[in-house]
Amino acid sequence: TAMSDLPEYKASPTLAKFHADNSPFRLVLGPVGCYSGDTEYLTPDGWKRFADGPSDLVAQYDPKTDRVSFVEPEEWQEIDASAMWRVRVGAVEQLVSPEHAVVYFRDGMVERAMPQALPRDEIGVMTAATHATLLRKVNTPDEHLRLQAICLIGGTWGRCFATRLNVRIVAENCHQMHMARLTMEAAGLRPVVNEAGDEWVIRGRMPWRVDIVPSTWWHLSIEQLRVVFKAIVEWRGGDEGTFELSTNDKRFVDWLQYAAFMCGWESWKDPESGVLFFRHQRLSTGVPQVSEMPADKAYCCTVPGGCLVVRYNDRVFVSGNSGKSVGCLAEIMVRAFNTPPCKDGVRRSRTLVGRRTYAQLKSTTINTFRDWWGPLGTFREGSPIKWHMKRMLADGTWVDMEILFMSLEGPVEQVVDKLKSLELTYAFLNEVSEI
Repeated sequence: TAMSDLPEYKASPTLAKFHADNSPFRLVLGPVGCYSGDTEYLTPDGWKRFADGPSDLVAQYDPKTDRVSFVEPEEWQEIDASAMWRVRVGAVEQLVSPEHAVVYFRDGMVERAMPQALPRDEIGVMTAATHATLLRKVNTPDEHLRLQAICLIGGTWGRCFATRLNVRIVAENCHQMHMARLTMEAAGLRPVVNEAGDEWVIRGRMPWRVDIVPSTWWHLSIEQLRVVFKAIVEWRGGDEGTFELSTNDKRFVDWLQYAAFMCGWESWKDPESGVLFFRHQRLSTGVPQVSEMPADKAYCCTVPGGCLVVRYNDRVFVSGNSGKSVGCLAEIMVRAFNTPPCKDGVRRSRTLVGRRTYAQLKSTTINTFRDWWGPLGTFREGSPIKWHMKRMLADGTWVDMEILFMSLEGPVEQVVDKLKSLELTYAFLNEVSEI
C-alpha cells in the first residue's frame, strides 16, 4: 500500500548524526535542548524564566486529555547551544532548539515536528486552554472574589488608616454602575451611588483592601478563577469575545495572562502602549516562518504529557519537549522497514522499548509513540504492553513488526530473567540512566 499515511519525520543535526552511525550500540545524551533562557514557564506561583532555574511544579498540556495541569517535571537540564530557531505561527513567536518538538494543530489533530520539518501550509499553535485542573481552593465566597476583581480594576482606596478600607469605584457606563452596585449588595454590603456627569461613583467600605493582585489569586480553583476572570471580562465589555485592559502593574499582567489562558482566552501585550488585548480564541494560525539565529544556552524541562505552557514576548502558548525520544522511536521504525526480508518476502522484527517503570512508560514513551506511529498498528495491554503492525511496502514486501514496551525495574538478576529468550531484533532503552 502507499506510504503517504506515515508521519513526516526530519532529524535535527544532533539526531542526524545518531541515525548515520551504524554502530550496534549507540547512546543519545539528553535532553538535547528546548527553550531559550528568556522564555518563561508557568508555575503555581507565577511565571519563571528558564534561565532562573527549575521549579517543583510546572504547567503541562496533555494532548490525550486536552487538559492543562501542574505536574512535577521529570527532568531539567541546561546545555550549551550554538544555534536556536525562531518559529513564528500567526502572531506567536517561539525561540527553540533544532531538536525541539513544536506542538501544533492541523485538521483538528495535535501534531509535533521539529522546526525544520514544520508543514509549509497553515497550522495552529494553542494559545488558550479548553480544560484545566487546579487542585486547590481559597476560602473566599464567589461574591467577594467578583467584588475584588471590580475593585482592583475600577477602584481607588482611602489613603489614611481610618479610610484604608474605603473604596471609590468609577463606573464609565450604566452597565458598570449596576454591576458594581449589585455585586456589593450580593456580598452583603451597602453601596452609595452618585451620578457625576457621564460617570457614576460607587462608594463602600470593604472587609479587605485589594489594590494589588492578591497572592491568593494564584491559588484559586478553576471554578473560582473563572468567577474572577468573568467579572473582569464583564467589566471591560468583553461579551463579544474581545476586550482590552491597560495596567502598569507587572504582577497584574502576569496573573491576567495566566487566568486568560486557563479560561480559554488568548492574550498579548502591545510593546509600545503596554495595553493588554484579549480574545476568546484557542489557536493562533498561520504558515510557519522559521529562521536560524545564534545562541549560547538552551533549557529543557521534560513533563509526562510532553507539552509545556510557556510565555515568550508576552504571548502564552503550548509547545513541546526535546525530540530525543521521537528520534529514537523513529530509528526503530526505519530499522523495521529496512530489515532484510525472509524468503517469504516478510520483513520481521521484534523491538524492546524499555524504561524503569510502567508508569513512566505509559505517561511518556508510549504517549510519544501513540502520537507519532500508534494508529499504524494495534496496542495490546498486558505485561509487557505490545504493539503490532503488518503492512505491505511499495516494493511488494511486507513489514511485520512487534514492539514490547517493558518495565526494567528491580534487581539485576530479575531484569536479566525478563530479557531472556525474547529473540529481539532491536532495543531502545529510554532514560537509561534511571535503569
